[in-house]
Amino acid sequence: MAVTIPSVTLAEVKERANITVSTYDTAITNLIVLMEPGLQYGVDPVYSETTDTSLQKLLKEGILEQIAGETLCLKARGWTPEDSVSVGGISVSPSGAATHPDFKLGQELIQRGAARLRPYRRRVDPDLSDDSEITSTTSSEDRKMTMDTMEDW
Repeated sequence: MAVTIPSVTLAEVKERANITVSTYDTAITNLIVLMEPGLQYGVDPVYSETTDTSLQKLLKEGILEQIAGETLCLKARGWTPEDSVSVGGISVSPSGAATHPDFKLGQELIQRGAARLRPYRRRVDPDLSDDSEITSTTSSEDRKMTMDTMEDW
């Protein structure tokens, strides 16, 4: 029987997001329930069902980073900068205070987690492999594109 990616825990997300209070526990637990199945599904079963414990830890780390990043982004959405004034839908705040630092850190964690999982992603179209090639003719030259070069589009 193959081993699957270990589940992310509330304590791990709080540690990664540097949250020490229990105020956000319900929101974090809800995020884990919502995000983890989709993130695990996105990993190719060849990798997610392996018995290689080192790979399992790496995959869990990528999932943990994305959930912790989203936690920080949600936490930051309720933030309003000090000395800000809002009247009639117009807000004035000190320069550089428009984005909470937790939001920036959250975005970085999400990107790092996505990058960590990128090599292990499930292919959307199983008929296309990394070796499949699409040839396009332009007026000046032929261009060859592979799935790897198209992923960055």
